[in-house]
Amino acid sequence: MDEDVKICPECGAEYFSHVEECKGCEVRLVWPGEVKERRAEKAAAAADSPLVCVEEGTADRLAELAGALRAAGIEPQILRAHGGKSCSSGSGLGLFVPQALAKEAVAAMDEYWLNLHPELKEMEERLGAGLCPACGAKLTMTTRGVITECQDCGLNLGGPPGSGSGGGDGCGTC
Repeated sequence: MDEDVKICPECGAEYFSHVEECKGCEVRLVWPGEVKERRAEKAAAAADSPLVCVEEGTADRLAELAGALRAAGIEPQILRAHGGKSCSSGSGLGLFVPQALAKEAVAAMDEYWLNLHPELKEMEERLGAGLCPACGAKLTMTTRGVITECQDCGLNLGGPPGSGSGGGDGCGTC
């Protein structure tokens, strides 16, 4: 790269030097040397940091997220999680990053999913406003202050299906 080019620190896109912001990521563009410095800082922070799992899933899904993390300047590793036993994904695979970069890695993965699925932001905003993310109906809390299902469309919001009055394990008493 020459000195007439700036790059996006998020996606790596190149722009003419007079451009200030990445069109896609809406972040300030930097000179190529700044990217090298940031990567060196991340590598130094990661050098003595133990690895932690930031995501579990299938090999394909983790490879996709690993690509997003590499674009953000974080070098992940796909390893067997929990000795090959994983209750959540069933695959036993995890995406590991240095603990010092875990928060940044999670933020990068969230940003990746929001860029891939912009409708997620709207759904989060609806839910934050007390509305069903699918149909927009007003959500009403149970006497225990729990919302597990939309009363209008039946969307499961975190509990077992049909557990609109309870939550937890679906027994109806908790």
